[in-house]
Amino acid sequence: MQDAVKLNPEDIIQHAALTENEEDATYHIQAIVTAKDNPIKGENLQAIMEESRNTGKPLANLFDRYLGDSAEVETVITPIDTIPNIAKRTERKRR
Repeated sequence: MQDAVKLNPEDIIQHAALTENEEDATYHIQAIVTAKDNPIKGENLQAIMEESRNTGKPLANLFDRYLGDSAEVETVITPIDTIPNIAKRTERKRR
């Protein structure tokens, strides 16, 4: 599972697909969108959400294409809760 965490974040966003069952997912992707000069149009957000539903692409993958330079997008990628943490080594007791 460590190999899944070492991937390039851009590759994860480009190749990720939505899943209806969170237990089947490998990553949890969150996107924070901040408008730069003008508010983001509702039509753009609606088009992004519709394309995401129809194509199975995550929203973070579509923001750049629809919003371009009019907004700043920060994406947070974390492993889902079902991925176990790496266990620390235990000390051996001397005999």
